[in-house]
Amino acid sequence: MNMSILTLLYRNGLWISALVFAVAAALLGYFIYNIIRLERQSLMLTLPLLERQKMAFGEAGPVMLCIKGPRFTTRFAKLTYEIRAADGTRVESRGIWLRPSSSGYSTATVGIRKFDIPRPGDYFLEIHGLQSDRSYYDKCEVVLKRPHLIRSVGNVIGIVFSSILMIGSMVLFLIRLLSKQELS
Repeated sequence: MNMSILTLLYRNGLWISALVFAVAAALLGYFIYNIIRLERQSLMLTLPLLERQKMAFGEAGPVMLCIKGPRFTTRFAKLTYEIRAADGTRVESRGIWLRPSSSGYSTATVGIRKFDIPRPGDYFLEIHGLQSDRSYYDKCEVVLKRPHLIRSVGNVIGIVFSSILMIGSMVLFLIRLLSKQELS
């Protein structure tokens, strides 16, 4: 029985591999679109690099502080970040072990710290260690996002498996096509 299934798959390999290729390509596009959409939906605020600035959060929960600047820059190396409530209370934070990052041709965004905002309201972002020359931080920003690591990992796994399925279907198609040509 097991052998007959393999024989059936081999005999009908051309059209089965084309169908699997189409499904895998659609899944690959779906997972790539999901990652792009997730990145856009997670964006909360984009702020310039200033020593102290006010911001407002409409809801409590985790917030990821990211830095955005030219690729391979070291301008953020000595900076530290704090978020304080309007009454001066420091918001709990922790460093991020697996730093999520996204990059384009000339800029990159990297997650640095995760803050737990206790309640909606006004807060102050304080950045310590900034240089006095403001031009040093041209094209640099602080980005606040909602964390989305688990969903991103799920989409990346989907991209990997749909790519493997796509490549496998192409290989099956070529093997079956070449074997058909040899028989004729």
